[in-house]
Amino acid sequence: MEAIEFDILIVDEVSMAPMPMLYWAASKIKKGITIVGDFMQLPPICVSKDDLAFKWLGRSIFNELKISEIESAERRVQLLNEQSDFLTSRRLICR
Repeated sequence: MEAIEFDILIVDEVSMAPMPMLYWAASKIKKGITIVGDFMQLPPICVSKDDLAFKWLGRSIFNELKISEIESAERRVQLLNEQSDFLTSRRLICR
């Protein structure tokens, strides 16, 4: 597994990605990473009440970047002006 490398990594729904998995995947890229998600969505699911488990498994990348509102995000991310559902997007791509 350690020999795996990616040129570019795209992570969708990144708010649900546990930080250790995101760190691992990011360590395997050669050129760049794009993370896509909404900081207002749920963080990763962590059923443990242990502080150490929550520190590593219950936080999202948005917690790590201290992005909790649009004002704190604007200087570091590209905000979308338009949103569409999967079926509409799929129809547009498949044409």
